[in-house]
Amino acid sequence: MAAQKSDLTIISGQKNAGKTKLCLRLVEKLQQDSIQVNGLVSPGLYQEGHKVGILVRDIATGEEKPMAVFDPGWDPEVPEREWRFNMGAVEWGNECLIKAAHSDVLIIDELGFLEMEQNRGWTAGLGLLDSGDYKHALIVIRPDLLETACKRWKPNHFVAVQENFDTEELVDKICDYLRESA
Repeated sequence: MAAQKSDLTIISGQKNAGKTKLCLRLVEKLQQDSIQVNGLVSPGLYQEGHKVGILVRDIATGEEKPMAVFDPGWDPEVPEREWRFNMGAVEWGNECLIKAAHSDVLIIDELGFLEMEQNRGWTAGLGLLDSGDYKHALIVIRPDLLETACKRWKPNHFVAVQENFDTEELVDKICDYLRESA
């Protein structure tokens, strides 16, 4: 019996376009439809309308850990860095991704500079995507890293998220596709 081909969708958009919001709604809808969905989402923490932190949430369990805090200039060697990462939360997230193998739907929000340029961060997610050990994967990639991602993997679909998009319409389209290809 031939191995089933994995299906990869890249979700991309500028900072604050709504990529994580889309992922959160997809998780909710897929779980309501009893579709097995695993992976990580990274919702922001806001105070008075300003993003001050980032959480990491294991989709399978709903458990969350604080992953990063906004702390411009914290790194004297690279003063333009704005986010200070909690490496314990990153390790925990990688453990969650290892358990996400064999998923019907895998979501990774997001793969960024750490992963794509430094092979750090969600390294277990990189390995999982490289292995194709999932049925469908939806991964969030910033536009400036699309070329790198497309060289590494051959995505089947792209979803471009722009500010003020209709979240529910897009969620319905993606979920319809996932149900039809199940």
